[in-house]
Amino acid sequence: MNKLNVEDVQELGRVVGLRIEDVPAKTIASRLSGIIAELDEIPEDLLMSVEPAHVFATEEE
Repeated sequence: MNKLNVEDVQELGRVVGLRIEDVPAKTIASRLSGIIAELDEIPEDLLMSVEPAHVFATEEE
């Protein structure tokens, strides 16, 4: 996967209603790119044996 950039992080922020300035967006992009790179290193055969997470419905008011 490609590294995230400042614009990617700012767009993700806009989607959830956040305005992220350039400096924090650069830090966030770097950290998230590192996490994604580590997740990409997990062998696919190990992932295939993982059970799906349970989803719990929340009560709406």
